[in-house]
Amino acid sequence: MPKRKINVSGVEHKIEKTKTNVVVTHPDGTKINLTKVANAKTVEDGVKATKKWHKDNPHTPKKSK
Repeated sequence: MPKRKINVSGVEHKIEKTKTNVVVTHPDGTKINLTKVANAKTVEDGVKATKKWHKDNPHTPKKSK
């Protein structure tokens, strides 16, 4: 199955196509089904959806006191 690794917001994301879904895996093991969340049909759709989500919802680093 097609796979792709991308670096978004300083974090590596693995996007892959299973038999029926496009799934993104975060380094902590969290998996999100992009077929249900963003209507992604291909790995390229998943890459675009992941980049768009992180653009709209940037990670803000926690400041230590």
